[in-house]
Amino acid sequence: RSNDTNLWTQDVYFTSKNKELFCIFTNWTDTVSINLIIGENIKNVSLLGFDKMLNWKIFKNNRLIIEIPKLTVAEIPCFHAWSLKIEFDNEWKI
Repeated sequence: RSNDTNLWTQDVYFTSKNKELFCIFTNWTDTVSINLIIGENIKNVSLLGFDKMLNWKIFKNNRLIIEIPKLTVAEIPCFHAWSLKIEFDNEWKI
C-alpha cells in the first residue's frame, strides 16, 4: 500500500446493455481507469446527469483513462454514486 494520499481505492461496478458499458463508481476521483479487451472501439464516454463532454484516452496497453471533471456541489449529478456510460462501436459482452 502506498502512502500517497492522492491514491484512492476505487469501488467500481459494471453492467452492460447492447453496445454500452456502465461503470458505476462510489468515490469521486480525478480519473477512472478501465482495462479494455483488444479490439474494443469506443465511440463516446459520458457521465450520466452531466451534459458536458469528458476527456478520455486509450493507451497502448488497452487502458482507458477517463478524466472526471471537478464539479461544484450544485453541478454534481448525485452525492452517493456516479455512472459513466461507455459506448462501443460493436456489441459489448461481459
